[in-house]
Formats: sequence, structure tokens, C-alpha cells
Amino acid sequence: IYCRSTAHTDSDVNQKTYTELAAWIRIGQLIAEQKVSEYPVFHGQKLSRTVSSLRALTYIADPEEIIDKVNEQLKDTGVWLQYVQPMKGMRTYAASFMVRSGQVACIQLSKRGKTGDQFFFSLFHEINHLLCRGKNRGFLIGSTKDNEEENAADGFAGDLLIPPDKYSGFLSGPISRENILSFSKSIRIHPGIVVGRLQHENRIQYNQHNDLKITWK
Repeated sequence: IYCRSTAHTDSDVNQKTYTELAAWIRIGQLIAEQKVSEYPVFHGQKLSRTVSSLRALTYIADPEEIIDKVNEQLKDTGVWLQYVQPMKGMRTYAASFMVRSGQVACIQLSKRGKTGDQFFFSLFHEINHLLCRGKNRGFLIGSTKDNEEENAADGFAGDLLIPPDKYSGFLSGPISRENILSFSKSIRIHPGIVVGRLQHENRIQYNQHNDLKITWK
């Protein structure tokens, strides 16, 4: 099971968080098992080939339309996508795991981070875990042993959404609203994703340019 969270859960202080996370994932497993009885078997190569077309969906402004199209593309690869309400205080954005005796992959999202940039980053983060799942499997939720793989998944998602060479060129100039819009158009990505990246890296304040993001209800 692979999770994207804001903190590890390997200390005594975080044992409650660990328990909530385990319960959240177990609930998701039970839900998914009911939904994927006739779902296609997971196919990693198909999923890898779908990544670029999934990225193109960032330009869609309607969250419901995005979810429908993402689900449509993921189904052919044997990946089931679902939202499960997070436990109180839980700091996990997403997790991925296998269901139906390891035949179907599930990407489970919480409702933490209710914006389009968080959705797509979490989606591609978990897709990277699924693509690499044959290399590293079986570590505990929140274990410090997963640092390297979590960083790799973050890098995969970030670089896929915003190519590093293009991003460095953008950062060489002033970070203005006009430049954000121009840059996002040049790399064919929604401007809200650029804003989210800039906020995460403390290049702009978290209250700046939020009107450019897609809010998910």
C-alpha cells in the first residue's frame, strides 16, 4: 500500500494517525472489492501509455467532467479510482493498493486538498507507485523506509505536470499573473497547477492567484 501524506506515521505521537489511515484504507478496500468484480485486469504498460492523455485533461474546467474522463481512461488499464471521506485529523491525500486478489489496482483519494492541482498531483503520484510496484512492495504505511520511493513519486508527478527545463526558464523571469498564464499555455497545462507548484515551493504566498485554480466540491 502506497500513501501520499503530509507527515510520516512512524512515531508514538502519530499512532492515532496510523490507526485512522489503516481504517480509511480498509474501508476503501471493502468499497473497491464491491465495485471491480468485472473490472479489467491491471495492465502496467497500458497505464504508462495513458499518462500523457491523462495530463491533457488538466485543461478541463469542470471537475465532474475531469473525473468521468479520468475514470474512462483508467478503466482500460485496470485501475479503479475512488474518493473516500478522510478520517478526522487524517493528513493523507491519496493511497494506492491492489484488490480482487491482486488483479485490479485502486487509487483512493481523500477530500484533502480540494483543488485541481492537488487532484492531478496525487493522481500521478499514485500512478508512479503502480508503475513501479513490482520493484518495491510491502513496506508499512508511513514507514521511513519509503522516503526514497515517495520522493521519486513526487518527482515523477511534478516533472510530468511541469517539465523541469521549461520550469527553470519560467523561474528566470518575474512571477506575475500574466507570466503564469502565458507559461501554462505554452506547456499546455492548467494555470492552477502552476500556481499550486509555486505556492508549494514558497515562491508566492498561499493566498496569491487562487482564483486561477479549479475548486473541487
